[in-house]
Amino acid sequence: MSGTNVASGNSFVVTVDVLKDVLMNDERWISVSGISATLEKEAKEEGGQAAYTRFITKGLKYSDLVLTRAVDEKSKRLVDWFAGHIYSILPGTGSVRILKPDGKTLHTYTFHNMIPINYKGPDLGMDKGTTVVTESVTFAHYGFSDKLNGESGAPGAGPTQSRM
Repeated sequence: MSGTNVASGNSFVVTVDVLKDVLMNDERWISVSGISATLEKEAKEEGGQAAYTRFITKGLKYSDLVLTRAVDEKSKRLVDWFAGHIYSILPGTGSVRILKPDGKTLHTYTFHNMIPINYKGPDLGMDKGTTVVTESVTFAHYGFSDKLNGESGAPGAGPTQSRM
């Protein structure tokens, strides 16, 4: 593995354009989950042979993106922003940049037409002790494209793909 660039699990930067004003360009997300796509398929038996099944692809299905951050003085702004989407939803874009140990970008996932679908406040209790109090926002999106060292990692990925 000599010369291979790898990143640790805590070396990332998240940017969401529709949250820049809400969080005042201070988007300190502490975890990201849901960077996932599944190629949906349908099984078709053919030729009267039970041992042979052909699969037909039906499209990509993207998981929702969940961003988690520590509760702080900007949390009220985030809650108000989310609650305001009951009246109008403005889709945005976002990205997750994975960093190498030297701080340079190793890989970037760019998300298209993101809309907030869930806000989750902190879990509180006497048993939480020294646990960081967190909140999270879940976004649905139309898919993501990825860039590895400046090159597209997935042909055809982008805003033309639909969420199923």
